[in-house]
Amino acid sequence: MADRRGAEPDAQTPAGGVSSTVADMAQWMRLQLGNGTVDGVEVVDGAALDRTHTPHGLSGRPGSPESRIGSYGLGFNFNLGTNGGGRQRWSHSGAFALGAGTSVTMIPAERLGVV
Repeated sequence: MADRRGAEPDAQTPAGGVSSTVADMAQWMRLQLGNGTVDGVEVVDGAALDRTHTPHGLSGRPGSPESRIGSYGLGFNFNLGTNGGGRQRWSHSGAFALGAGTSVTMIPAERLGVV
């Protein structure tokens, strides 16, 4: 659906963008934090999913001597930095010119996710 400027969301997602709901994203985070399992049911092989949570490319310099280098994983474009407490953090965000945006952050050690 085009807005009055003619912007089309599909044209803004060439790298695999997704239009979804908060409820769907919450289920997706449960899958991620459950290592491929939701409610005791394996949906994705945990070893295969774990590869997406492993650094594969550098994305930035550390912000301080105590910080780690920013990096990305495979597939879901996770930023695999650390938070101030030293715990690993997975995050990703994106937006459309139409005004919709999404940001996801997970701290796997805490099994905590926010979308």
